Amino acid sequence: MAATQTKTSEGKKAPRAKPSRLNVVLSQADKDRIDRLVKMMEADTVTDVTKDAFRLLEYFLRKAESGSSFLIQEPGQEPAKLEIFGVTTK
Repeated sequence: MAATQTKTSEGKKAPRAKPSRLNVVLSQADKDRIDRLVKMMEADTVTDVTKDAFRLLEYFLRKAESGSSFLIQEPGQEPAKLEIFGVTTK
């Protein structure tokens, strides 16, 4: 994804910000999981999936910090508390 160029208040072109890069070492199982998510989400790139995953995790963590709890209900069962990395049930 290319950096976008914006204009200053004077109408001049502002310099482009260089996007940050993140290098991650993944096991084959992790890479396969990401590939499945790309297909499930019909995403264009692994980057899109990664950004969405970070946004989703941040949303849950912020809600948990403010005292929210999360329930999940399997078909035919009662709702149960959803635990995300042990953080959402503290």
